[in-house]
Amino acid sequence: MSEMGIDVTATAGSDPDGNGRAERGVRWIKEKARTLLQGTKDLRTDLWTFAVIHAAEIQNRVCQGEPGCEHIFGQPCLSLKKSPGSAWEPRYNQANYLGIAPGVICGHFVLQVEGRVEASCNVKSVASPCFLDPPEEVPV
Repeated sequence: MSEMGIDVTATAGSDPDGNGRAERGVRWIKEKARTLLQGTKDLRTDLWTFAVIHAAEIQNRVCQGEPGCEHIFGQPCLSLKKSPGSAWEPRYNQANYLGIAPGVICGHFVLQVEGRVEASCNVKSVASPCFLDPPEEVPV
């Protein structure tokens, strides 16, 4: 394992203080996930798992020198519909971004308006909330 850059150390499994580095990493991910959830007003706390996965994926990317994520956790986004009905229907659904989906190539988790969580490869950030709901009437 040393040829792969991995240093094997022995610590007591029952003593969390025995491996301070690992405990600090876990604490950082928990703090980041809590911050992600607190930064979104409308998301439910039962989405804690997605916040933890997103925080861990971002940390892994930063440590490996890769770019982070272009989307912001909990922010409105558009995800491509699985099967659009006709050419005249919108191709994208309104959703909230829930983070990177590690098991899907270029995948992301999104929370659909109906409350369903999906993994999607086609997610677009919404630059402005005005793109989500067009005004019903323009006052003259």
